[in-house]
Amino acid sequence: MGSLGYSGLANMPPTRRAISSRDKTASGDMGGSLYIGYISASMSCFEPIGYVRHWYTDEEVKAKRAVDAVIEVLPQYEEGLRGIEEFSHVVVVAFLHKFRGRPLVVRPKRVAHAPEVGVFATDSPDRPNPIGITVVKLVKREGRTLYVEGVDLFNGTPVLDIKGFTPKRCPGGAVAPWWAD
Repeated sequence: MGSLGYSGLANMPPTRRAISSRDKTASGDMGGSLYIGYISASMSCFEPIGYVRHWYTDEEVKAKRAVDAVIEVLPQYEEGLRGIEEFSHVVVVAFLHKFRGRPLVVRPKRVAHAPEVGVFATDSPDRPNPIGITVVKLVKREGRTLYVEGVDLFNGTPVLDIKGFTPKRCPGGAVAPWWAD
């Protein structure tokens, strides 16, 4: 997988403005801080550390459920990547900038005849707080660019955090209902 060539990423202005699902340019870029409500002084602001980049349409991501991509980390956070290449997988925390609403009851779409369940029992992107967590395979690191496989996020999705994934995070004996794939 080659470089996606988003040379303008580092030149995005660090604006401080509210962001919504409609607040993006034609290319999907979203710059600056993400202000997500005002719960408390310590929970009112999230700053993206980078963005997911790939050439797949939203419909292709939904159909494939996992695509190859790069995570382009902003220059001021590159130092924070030191040692990340020693992990085979990383946890990506993202702001789901294209969420459509906040339903509390949903029907899982990928399984025929699935029951309606609470949104917290699913991986639906439409949640009260549009924050996504996904584990991806880290193929390689080149500077501030992470080449990853298994991404279920749309192009332009703001990345809030990246964590090295360790096998100790997998609890033994985990179970899920028949409709959870």
